[in-house]
Amino acid sequence: WPTKRCKELHSVSDGEGIEIFGVAANNDFSSPVPEYRECQVAYVKELIRMTSDLGAKTLRMFLGWPGVTKHPQLAQYTIARDIWNYTHEEFAEEEIWAWCREGMAESARYAEDAGVILALQNHAPVIRDYQDVLRMVKEVNSPNLKVSLDVPIMVDKSPENIQRAAKAVGNLQVLSHFGGEYESGGNSSCAGNLKRFVHEYGKATSFL
Repeated sequence: WPTKRCKELHSVSDGEGIEIFGVAANNDFSSPVPEYRECQVAYVKELIRMTSDLGAKTLRMFLGWPGVTKHPQLAQYTIARDIWNYTHEEFAEEEIWAWCREGMAESARYAEDAGVILALQNHAPVIRDYQDVLRMVKEVNSPNLKVSLDVPIMVDKSPENIQRAAKAVGNLQVLSHFGGEYESGGNSSCAGNLKRFVHEYGKATSFL
């Protein structure tokens, strides 16, 4: 969105007492094609500007993202995931990791200039668990790169592992995503456990 439209929406939401707490980037810094990675950094830079224009504090980030195939009759992940897997199969994990780190570090510099916090989500591909998120945050070493811990996509959703993750992330946690696709009494308990442990080990966190 252009600045004018963002500020108009911010004015409306502010007038209604509704906080726009964040924006989501479906970015992919993992491509073996340098031009694609450069385009993704440019895309994130614009989203950082947009986040600031909306009066929001946080931009949710990925390391890798296959995308989604949209069609008038269908929207699916399968085709995009197959393309992503094919383009990455000849490259080592550490090489892909380095490309992602480069893109994230550059984005963090733009975020610092704009006063925006980047929240790296534990979302596949590239990232496998919260330890990978913490590793990237440590390697980028920017005060503007924090964590968005998403419990429903964790492989191990046991209360013990959620507690370990919340304790390890601590005050780096600024955002968490929890969709409405789960029935009450099922995976919804994951969000409850995370809220409890985040409040115990971290600070105030926005739950989407």
